[in-house]
Amino acid sequence: MRRKAAPLATPDRIAAITQQTRDLSMLSVLMIGASRAALLDDPLRPSDYAMAMEWVGVEIDRRVAAIEEMLS
Repeated sequence: MRRKAAPLATPDRIAAITQQTRDLSMLSVLMIGASRAALLDDPLRPSDYAMAMEWVGVEIDRRVAAIEEMLS
């Protein structure tokens, strides 16, 4: 049984993964801010909050998938 070769760490792959990781960090900060606003009774409608969190979730999934693809 042969082991799968590790992907090469080319400069473009490193840059793309770094950018996706930065985006994930930014999205995490956005989620924390929105959650704190909801806890502090900010006049945010629940439907607006739900839509924002759904968008953030989709963006996180998209970036994680991109990183996984680059690592395969």
